[in-house]
Amino acid sequence: MLDNDNWQRYGVRVVNISVGGDFPQDWHLNPVCRAAHSLSQRGVVVVAAAGNRGIEELVAPAQTPTVITVGGVDDHNRRWRASQRAQIELLSLYHHNFGVVEWRHAPIRKPELLALARWLPSPVLPPTSVFRETYTIDRLRRVLHDDEDGARGGILAYWEELHRRLHSPIVSAVTSPETARVEWMPEVWHALRRRMNAHKWVHPYYQHVDGTSVAVAQVAAVAAQMVHANPNLDSAEVRRLLIDTSLPLPHLVARQTGAGLIQPASAVAAALRTHAGRLAGRPQSGTRVCINLNCKNGWNGVN
Repeated sequence: MLDNDNWQRYGVRVVNISVGGDFPQDWHLNPVCRAAHSLSQRGVVVVAAAGNRGIEELVAPAQTPTVITVGGVDDHNRRWRASQRAQIELLSLYHHNFGVVEWRHAPIRKPELLALARWLPSPVLPPTSVFRETYTIDRLRRVLHDDEDGARGGILAYWEELHRRLHSPIVSAVTSPETARVEWMPEVWHALRRRMNAHKWVHPYYQHVDGTSVAVAQVAAVAAQMVHANPNLDSAEVRRLLIDTSLPLPHLVARQTGAGLIQPASAVAAALRTHAGRLAGRPQSGTRVCINLNCKNGWNGVN
């Protein structure tokens, strides 16, 4: 990538690196770190995963001083608002790596930024065996739950016949005046849910994942949106705006939190209002925009 300048040919402005070295090493001795540093020095925003061991140790390319190293936050799969301090204090750290590197005779504490690192939906890639099983799980779940294909009767008859032969009736039909409802044996649901949990199932085509590799992807995505919103930004300005607009987490261990949790909307808004951005110098509205039907003291809509 560095030798043939493909990054310039294709207009690459942001690079996401989610790999890790095998052992700690000075960044200037590691080829991946040197390549990441060179790209960063030439104007590319480079972001790297901190690692998932939860120890004070950085491996390539996370220890590169000019790279934005990203750690993780666990929101425990709860809804929360950045404006609510009590809700923020329920956030905890993911077990990401951390450390300090020297750059131009000054220490840089890493990670510089955090992003959500647990319960993130991620597509299940077809045509893998996992994809086939998650799709099948969904079809079976729908049959058991909703019977949208009218297949429950056939499955019920099969099970009744099977267990009649085994002299072990485990399925019963309960009929009310309005409808007929089948009570499935607990073993079927237990086995199905066990497979769903094993695949971290959230949808036929998605599973929940965790790690700094998915956290860093969020930072890369926001950086790309910032550059798209304001192509005049250079890598140093993107880095500064990401850090300046992040949400501080003072209740967590300072040496592991960096500037705080990335705030995508604030970062993109800042990109639009700085350094020749389309909204630079324009007045900011004092009206709070809200899409919640219960919104108070603000305009209820989106322009």
